[in-house]
Amino acid sequence: MKILFFLFIFFSIASNVLASERFYDSANRNLNSNAYEGQIDAQYELGEKYLFGSSEYPKNYSKAAFWFEKAAQQGDELAQFNLGWMYQKGQGVKQNNFKSYQWYLKAATKGLSVAQNNLAIMYFNGFGTNVNYKKALIWFKKAASSGYAPAESNLANMYLLGKGGYKDYDKAFSLYKKSAFQGNPVAQYQLGFMFQKGLGTSKNLENAKFWYSKASKKKDQQAIQRLNELNNGMDKSESLISRKMEEAKAFQD
Repeated sequence: MKILFFLFIFFSIASNVLASERFYDSANRNLNSNAYEGQIDAQYELGEKYLFGSSEYPKNYSKAAFWFEKAAQQGDELAQFNLGWMYQKGQGVKQNNFKSYQWYLKAATKGLSVAQNNLAIMYFNGFGTNVNYKKALIWFKKAASSGYAPAESNLANMYLLGKGGYKDYDKAFSLYKKSAFQGNPVAQYQLGFMFQKGLGTSKNLENAKFWYSKASKKKDQQAIQRLNELNNGMDKSESLISRKMEEAKAFQD
């Protein structure tokens, strides 16, 4: 009886695996067919599968870009954003900041916060378009209004620097705080710095240590250095901007 029992289990498992393979094979055929027929969701999904790769769809950035563009041309904002990102990074397509800017703009105007944030970065740095701090500020505001943590931190940078408008440490502090509570290590570091220097809030070294510690746990090297300095009783006077905010890397995509 035991032998028969184990044989039953073996065949049950094998049958399930074969059934699953038949199901996925059929699903993949339908996905490909639907994509070629012009169905937007299928085109986007196919692009995503090639972007991340799987046993059924080996990673292929060129094919990912091809299908994202098919969906993007039909107005899919996620595909437009992904295609913009691929042009920005040169993944599967020749690197082209102007095309990246164009696709980000299309997705941003449809309200996609991550596209709004990246579009603002393009304006800030003059990637694919002219440098325009006022437009960067506008788009960072739009992205931050949805609670997108990187955009909140980026908008705080703008207020800290006074780019596109005026310096406002109170607004910068508030935005860093919102972003930091979402776990953003860049904002956690900056919030620690605001507490350390008393910018937009009262100077509080214990709070500074707390936020530096949060960022340190995520391997932020400057936070680790700051935390060590404060723990050793050092509070150096230095320039206002602790990071080189003007550099593109200070703004998070």
